[in-house]
Amino acid sequence: MRALMNFMHRDGWSFQILAEDCKTILVGHRSVGKKETLLSMIARMGGSVEVARQNIRRWDRGSVWIDPSAAQCRALGIPSTRTT
Repeated sequence: MRALMNFMHRDGWSFQILAEDCKTILVGHRSVGKKETLLSMIARMGGSVEVARQNIRRWDRGSVWIDPSAAQCRALGIPSTRTT
């Protein structure tokens, strides 16, 4: 499942995950305390950490495409059609 993770720095790091259409919210606003935690999540879900770092360096916010596994989708509450 390809999805878009939007993130921004606001009293920690807030993120939201959207469907591939960039409109449908799959995961509403959630947050993590540290940038390293956010980057680790992005890496584990197959996103480009380098793109995320560039966005953070430039604007303290950004978006990356991710490809979460079925287990990661379940953990985040994302409906998934994957069987693996």
